[in-house]
Amino acid sequence: MLGRVTEVETWRRWTYARQRLGQAAADPGSVLREVVGVYSSHPSAPLSLHARCRGLSAAAFHALDALRLPAMRSSIHLLPRETAHLA
Repeated sequence: MLGRVTEVETWRRWTYARQRLGQAAADPGSVLREVVGVYSSHPSAPLSLHARCRGLSAAAFHALDALRLPAMRSSIHLLPRETAHLA
């Protein structure tokens, strides 16, 4: 059975890619827009963005046009300002 990709493995790969894990995104702003937002209980927002984009610096994080708001399940999330009103 070596080399055979199971349905579960296919879904895992799709989810990994969809969440932009493995530093697949170009910048932190595009991460927020593409995945809607990230969990933001400090310090998880910078760590979540670092896992999803290359070259995240403190300056790039602080330059984000984003808001920390209670959103999904009333947890604090970092959301792009342009779509935060939908949360």
